[in-house]
Formats: sequence, structure tokens, C-alpha cells
Amino acid sequence: RQPCYVGNRGWDCGTAAMRTLMNLVGREPVTCEPRGIDIFSRIFAKCTVNGEDIALAMVEAGMAVALPEETTDYVAAEQKAKAEKKGIWQGNFTTPSDFRETATGHPQAR
Repeated sequence: RQPCYVGNRGWDCGTAAMRTLMNLVGREPVTCEPRGIDIFSRIFAKCTVNGEDIALAMVEAGMAVALPEETTDYVAAEQKAKAEKKGIWQGNFTTPSDFRETATGHPQAR
């Protein structure tokens, strides 16, 4: 449901991100290595498909944002995607946490 904009034109970046993820994963098995638990008791994990870091691939494609407060692993990839105007970086968007806060009416951790 989260829109993105290129100029004055909206595009469904959420669906685009889902398609990017589906193309990356397909029907292949996903392996996840737990990295920690946040204040909401959610498990953070590094997930891979065929040895490829899924989060890294999504950030590199410009279809996900880095969360430097959780890990700095993806910050450089986000900066590169932003500089190359890939995915969401080709226009304007609301960060996912801000979008969820607007939708729910209360602050969201991410």
C-alpha cells in the first residue's frame, strides 16, 4: 500500500519490491541465521538464498532501506543505490517506519 513517486507520478513501489524479492528467491530454499531480538521480541536474522544475502540484494536493487541502528552491513549498498537512483531512490518516498506510523497513528520502531 505504500506509494512512491517519480516526479509527480505515483508508482506502486511495494509491489515492485515484492516482485524483486520473488525474482530473487523464486522457489529456492531460504536459510536464516538469527542475529538478535529487538524490543518487540522480533527475531532479526540474516537470510540467504543460494548463498546470496537477500537483504543486501534488495538494498542494492533500491527496493529496501538500510537500518543502520540495527546493523551497518547495508549502509554502503544503500548509498550506492541512492547515488545510482535505483528503485525507490529514483524519486520520493516515505520511509517504511514513517508510513506505518501514519497508518497506525503511533510510532513504529522500523
